[in-house]
Amino acid sequence: IFFYRHSSTGVCSFQKPKKMKYIDEQAQIERQQIKKLGATIRQIALATKLQALWRGYQVRTYSRYVARAMQISVHAESRYLSNPDLDANLYNYALHCFVGMQDIARARRAFVESLRRMQWRGPDLPFVIYSYCIFALVARDEAYMDVMLLLERARVAEYQLDEIKRKKLGAAEDSKVDPELFRYGKSYDLANTGFFKHLAVQSHNSFGWEAYAICRFLVYRDFNTSFDGFMNAFRFAPDDKCLMDNFNTMMIHFHGKNKKHRDEVVVERMSRLAQIDADRQEILRQRRVYAQTRSNAARSIQVWFKKCKENRIYDAFMDGVR
Repeated sequence: IFFYRHSSTGVCSFQKPKKMKYIDEQAQIERQQIKKLGATIRQIALATKLQALWRGYQVRTYSRYVARAMQISVHAESRYLSNPDLDANLYNYALHCFVGMQDIARARRAFVESLRRMQWRGPDLPFVIYSYCIFALVARDEAYMDVMLLLERARVAEYQLDEIKRKKLGAAEDSKVDPELFRYGKSYDLANTGFFKHLAVQSHNSFGWEAYAICRFLVYRDFNTSFDGFMNAFRFAPDDKCLMDNFNTMMIHFHGKNKKHRDEVVVERMSRLAQIDADRQEILRQRRVYAQTRSNAARSIQVWFKKCKENRIYDAFMDGVR
């Protein structure tokens, strides 16, 4: 026979105490929830709350990041004109001439001066070399193999600069990042957002989208975004031979020289983009239907309210007549 004894008062009883009974019931409920849902309701609510907090943090951080990138892009020309001797102003101005003004000749002079200053002052700067690689491939100033050699030089410089920064911050020697696992392009994120992505959307021509696609291709090795950028460029210039050559170069880099395989990849990616566009159009259609339904409901309520008001006025008038 089981009984329950209070550890403090020493009182014994055969009935399970209410608090213990409640704890056992809750434990049983949580076991059922874990069996059915994989976690308890409280655990799911906590995870959802943490995810919401993290998403909020990410949105705030990205918003500040985009604002900083836009500030650099918008004021690149004025800052260079006010202080042309500062290297950072020249580097940003070269991108402004290339992507913003789309003036190849002026951008070429700015990039030549940037490379001259980099060579004269000391070590390689990945920002400068990345920018020139993109410009050289778009403007056809360098062959593809030469661009890839410069790109490898920029990656080595970026990795070495990151290691120097980590050592200054006190990182241990055994925490050295493997070059194969290192995220290349971190030093170019502001330019990618403020110059290439923003101005591609604003330019409404093939040049801006081609520059953005090549930026994603060379600096980040991002096939999906690069492919989408090329597709947007083809919308404005479907017969541009140089654009087609750069697109084929990107496809060969990622998927080899087998044309049949490349065509299959293009068809698959185009099908996915078509499905995304169809889903987007369906969402817009549902929003229009929802807005029309709300409008019709609001109109019906207005008619009903007007009719009720007229009936009340009429009833009040008849009461006064009687």
